[in-house]
Amino acid sequence: MTSHADGRKFVEGVRWESFKQFAFAWLVRIYPLQAFVLLGFLLLELFRVPLYDAGYLHTEPFTKDMSPYLLGLNLVMRQTIVGNAAPLGAVLVPPEDR
Repeated sequence: MTSHADGRKFVEGVRWESFKQFAFAWLVRIYPLQAFVLLGFLLLELFRVPLYDAGYLHTEPFTKDMSPYLLGLNLVMRQTIVGNAAPLGAVLVPPEDR
């Protein structure tokens, strides 16, 4: 969407001023959604803490794909550094226990 809206500015070449405007517009459009979704995942993990303590979950909260390290990478939008991490990697019951 961003390249569709602003892509015409770069057809004739990239100037520093055009790039700054593009980067700012991209950040203002994308980051609030990123932060909102990340907050939702963080709240889900916090909700999992008492469920794990009560024995309803087999995987600890804030581990695997929702570790503090990966949540930090998501906060600065660098989550693809570590590869294909599923957003909610923990399952309620492992397949071998079904």
